[in-house]
Amino acid sequence: MSDDRTKAFRTLRKKLKLNQVELAAAFGLNVQAVRDIESGRTPVVMLHFYALAGLQYEAALSNPHVITAKMLTTSQYILERSGYQIVRK
Repeated sequence: MSDDRTKAFRTLRKKLKLNQVELAAAFGLNVQAVRDIESGRTPVVMLHFYALAGLQYEAALSNPHVITAKMLTTSQYILERSGYQIVRK
């Protein structure tokens, strides 16, 4: 389970076209914390996925060419499940 989450976390980061330094800055973490998450030294928890979903959604809003419709739908689903309300204008 942990290996699956670690791989999923790394895959989502790469789909966002972020390196570890950029992701650390976006999360407000140091780079070593991101490396620990991706190496499995720090367990991946749902909060990490919620934060990635938020980044996916922000990326889609600012540059729709960076993200796929499936990624947007997935991030929207995760955000709504965690209590966020998506408002369309």
